[in-house]
Amino acid sequence: MEQPNAPKESEQRLLRGEHERHSEWEDAPSQNAYANEYAEREKQEWQQSDVIFCGSSFVRDEIERNDGPTERCMVVPYGVNSEVKPAETRRVSRSKLRVLTVGTVGLRKGTPYVLQAARKCASIASFRMVGGVEVSDTVQSRLAEHVDLVGRIPRSEVEKHYRWADVFLLPSICEGSATVTYEAMAAGLPVICTPNTGSIVRNEKEGFIVPIRNADAIAEKINKLSSERELLEHMSHKARARYEEGGSLESYRKRLVNTIISEMGDISE
Repeated sequence: MEQPNAPKESEQRLLRGEHERHSEWEDAPSQNAYANEYAEREKQEWQQSDVIFCGSSFVRDEIERNDGPTERCMVVPYGVNSEVKPAETRRVSRSKLRVLTVGTVGLRKGTPYVLQAARKCASIASFRMVGGVEVSDTVQSRLAEHVDLVGRIPRSEVEKHYRWADVFLLPSICEGSATVTYEAMAAGLPVICTPNTGSIVRNEKEGFIVPIRNADAIAEKINKLSSERELLEHMSHKARARYEEGGSLESYRKRLVNTIISEMGDISE
């Protein structure tokens, strides 16, 4: 079976925690009468499966947190066929870095920590968010003071925003393996994200992995990239190379097929 996202119990726990911290951002999560049944169904599926394909280590770890059979879990990262090409050069001479986030503006994507980081880095970076806005009007007004809110746009228009950016930021609270991080690497952008984003970014190689709910850590990494422009350029090249090595759909196909063949051999024995 495939577990594309974190288990339902994990998702509910993490989002409840976010709402407790930022209750003014979104309406309280509605009570889903079927959520517990769904979570139980997931556990039954795990037990009936020979192999559980997880898009990231985060998903596998959350299965373990929910007492799932991690010995049956195989981490097989996804891939995307991105038409986004890196800029001819990522040598940034302007004074302010451009920091981009693509995804729904809300608690699950870690938007409160984007806002906090934007405040802390106002003198050295400009922030932009592309995606539908799912926060209260009051919070949206507060966000707009520090972040350029583009809103929801056609997929065909996202490329120009990747080209605008110098750094990609996605401090998600709960994901499977966020495809926008693959697109950002294809565009040659260093990525700052959390373990819960489920990316193939390696810490201090293609970007930085920071703890969830930690705007200070985000601001620290943005400051580092702002002050060390050679590091920014180096990580940009590494990000594109990482995508070319293993970020495409063809790379995912090969990983998946090879894993299936390997596991089927174990099962037949």
